[in-house]
This record gives sequence, C-alpha cells and structure tokens, in this order.
Amino acid sequence: MRYRNSIIISITLFFLLCAGGTSFLFHQLITNQKKLTQNYLQAIISKLDSIISNASIAGHRATDLLNGQCGNKVQTEIRKLVATLPDVTTINLLQGKNLYCSSVFGSVSFTSDAHFFPAKSLFLMSDSSVNPSKSLLVYHVSRGENSVMVGVDNYYIQNELKKYHGSYSYIMTVDGISLDATGNIFKNQLSDGQDTYSSTQFKYSVSALPLAPLSLLTFWQSEHDRILLIFIISGGLSILFLKYLIHRQSMFFMLREAIDNNQLEPFIQPIVEARSGNIVAGEILMRWQHPKWGNISPDRFIPLAEKNGLVSRITELGIQSVIRSFELLDLKSLPLTTLFFNVSAADFGGNSLLNACQLFRDKTANTALHIGLEITERVAVEDSAFVREVCQQLDMLGVTLSADDFGTGHCNYKLLMQLRPRYIKIDKHFTQEIETDEGKEAIVRNIIAIAKDRGCLTIAEGVESASQREKLVAMGVSFLQGYFFSRPIEAAVFFERLQRSTAFVE
Repeated sequence: MRYRNSIIISITLFFLLCAGGTSFLFHQLITNQKKLTQNYLQAIISKLDSIISNASIAGHRATDLLNGQCGNKVQTEIRKLVATLPDVTTINLLQGKNLYCSSVFGSVSFTSDAHFFPAKSLFLMSDSSVNPSKSLLVYHVSRGENSVMVGVDNYYIQNELKKYHGSYSYIMTVDGISLDATGNIFKNQLSDGQDTYSSTQFKYSVSALPLAPLSLLTFWQSEHDRILLIFIISGGLSILFLKYLIHRQSMFFMLREAIDNNQLEPFIQPIVEARSGNIVAGEILMRWQHPKWGNISPDRFIPLAEKNGLVSRITELGIQSVIRSFELLDLKSLPLTTLFFNVSAADFGGNSLLNACQLFRDKTANTALHIGLEITERVAVEDSAFVREVCQQLDMLGVTLSADDFGTGHCNYKLLMQLRPRYIKIDKHFTQEIETDEGKEAIVRNIIAIAKDRGCLTIAEGVESASQREKLVAMGVSFLQGYFFSRPIEAAVFFERLQRSTAFVE
C-alpha cells in the first residue's frame, strides 16, 4: 500500500506539472534540493561527531598515562586504546613540546613547534610522522604542561564526505583549514550563500560546495523557454522517480522470491594457515545471479534484507545450501575444516540460528567439518539474557565464533567480552598496503596483541600479494584469506579441491 500511494502521488505530481502551477513547483524543486542538502550536512555532522567522540574518549583515557614514562605497560595501554576504539589511528603522549611516547613507534623523543597546538582541541595536519603522504585529524587533550594527541585517519572522515556525493561536494573545516573527500587539505575561503553547518559538540563545520554552476540558467531567457524547460525537467524527474519506486518495490519482492525458491547460491572463499598455506576453513559468501539483471552484489541485497527482516532467512538458506552441496560427496576423508557463515545482530533474535546450526551438525556428524559464525559489524548485537543464552547453546553445539572487521563499526573490545569469539578478523582496509604503511602496520600489531591477550586467533582478509603474506606471517597473524590464495568459488569446487589438495595458492 505504501508503494502504491507513492506511485499515485508521483503520477499526480506529473499531471500537475503539465497542467499548470509550473513555476511554483519548480521553486519547490529547488527548495527541496536545498533541504535535502541541509539534511545531508546534518547527517555528516552527526557521524563526524561520533568519530571525534571516539577520539575524545581515547584522549581522556590516555591522560591517566601522562607520567613521562613510556615503558611496556604504557605502550600496551595506548595500543589497546587504538585497537579497541573505532576510528582511532594513533595516540601520542607529550611533555610540553616533546613527544615521548607513541602507539606506533613506542618510546621516542621528538620536538617540533610546527606540530604543536597547545590552545586547540581539534586540528587538521597535512602530514604525519606515521605516514608523511597522509593527513590526520588530531584531537588534543591537555593536562597541565602534558598532553595527549589522538590521530584519526582521514580515511574515515573522507568516507563520510563521499557518502552524499552528487551535485555537491562536501568539505570539513577546522579553524580555517579544510579537508575534502579526496583527502586534500587546504585553506578554505567560504563564499557567501554557501551551505555550512557547524557541530554543536566540537569546533568544526561541514560545507556543501556545488560541483558546477547551474548551466540550465542559460535557457531561462523567455516565458516560453521557462515553461518548456520546466515541463521537460518535471516530466523526466517524475518518470525517473516512478521507475525508482518500481525498482525498489521489485527488488524487495524479487529478493523474497529468490529466497523462497533457493535462488541464492553459496560460494566459499578459502582461509589458509598463514605459514603452510594449507586450507583450514572457508567463508560462505551468498551470491545472487538474477536471470534478467545478472549478478547482484551482496552490498545491494544484504542491507535490503537486513532492513526488511530477511537476513535470518538468508543465513538459514546459506547453511541449507551448503549442506545440499556436499550431501552427494564422500566427506569422510576431508581434513579438519571450519565453514564460517556470516550472521548479523538479527540472527540472535530467535531460535532459527540454533536450529540451522543443529541441522549442520547432524548432517556432518561423521566428518571433520565444523561450523563457524562470523559476526558482521553493521548493527550492534544486543547485550541481553536471551543473546547470552543463545551464545551458550551455540558453544555447547561446538559452534565457533569469529568477530568480523575488528576495530571498525560495532566490532570492538566490548564484543569480545560479550561473545568471547575464538577468532578475530582483521579488516582488509588494514591489510592493504601494510608493507609500506606504518600506521596500518601499527594497528594490525595492536589487534594481534589484543587477540593474544584474549586468547583469540587472528584471520587477516584482503591478502592479494606475496609481500602482504610475508609481512603478515612475520607479524604473527594465524590465518590468511584473499585473492592471493583464491577468489570465492562454488561450494562443490571448494570441497573437491579440499579433498585433493593441501597448500592452496591459485
């Protein structure tokens, strides 16, 4: 009914535009665009406030360590803060102008007036001691002559500035210095009439800049041109809007139909032991090959499923599909292998997950196959008695838990304490360029240290080269996953290769 009403409204709007009142509607179109831009600005401010709040928490916690010493205990504590607080990249301790302790380099002695901002709690730096080619947003906390500087990788800031990229570009400005979505830092000259919103929590603002002047104004010369132009624009927009509504409606119903008819197919990406390269596990990745639209990316249908309560059914379908793929195979000769299925917070809201895991255990009772659940970070898992009961029963079934993308989103130290996973997965953003990026190397070392402290093993995803593999092995990562070893492959092919092969590099 909601979609039908939307379609009726859009058609009615189209005829109103054609019949009359065109100037008013065009004015409304411009007004709505302005409101939409303002909404985007507010959304960006809200997310950036959240990111900077994490830096603020890290900075104030680190002030307890400002004793002029940089022993192993202090280094461990600041690295733990970096690893467990989302978005935080570095923590540096200072005495006056002297930086004496770093989460990246440990004990150091570095003095620079160029990077000392005693009166500012927030500032942008165009270079960094971690990686001179990158920029940092720095949160500064003072305690007397001593202070803490917390760095936030502008990768996180840029992601938020890119989200609403369209006819406008968005920039963040701190004390006259601006950062755009491409990572450029420059002195900003704000023009009159530019849409700008300021944070009420921290001293910065976000502005919307038009990417190009409105060239349609050149056609705005006569009454006839104006009416014709409004007719064309409004008609086109109405048709596009109608197609969008139909597409959204069709996408949801087609996904539900695809689930009902078992049209989603499981692919498996191997996970290998870091040193030997032997397959020890695999991650199940659901793929949707639509007969008309072709391959539909999981990034499109998984969020839609989560929003409409279908994600639990996809999880169940994945487990059932994998079971069907090996029912005709002789799996008794397989080596010990864990298959990880992606689950989200919605899966912990009922008993269907437990039932699906029990079915998997029953079907693989005489094999060396084990089931694992990889907890994604899109939505926080509720900390409730029911969730704890579910986790306890999963443990009794021998189900292995893995925390996906540790250090980002909702996957942090609290999740480790709540669910006590056996594995911690290191996000591919941190493993990319790890051979040359000392900041990412420091974050991965912090995650490894946290994992050892909690008795967990580590899985590094996104490994695409031999040099990445060598670096991660030397750092002590337990297991590896990525295109260097294999792309996701059909389940039957995975089991076939698993039976006849040990070391696994394509």
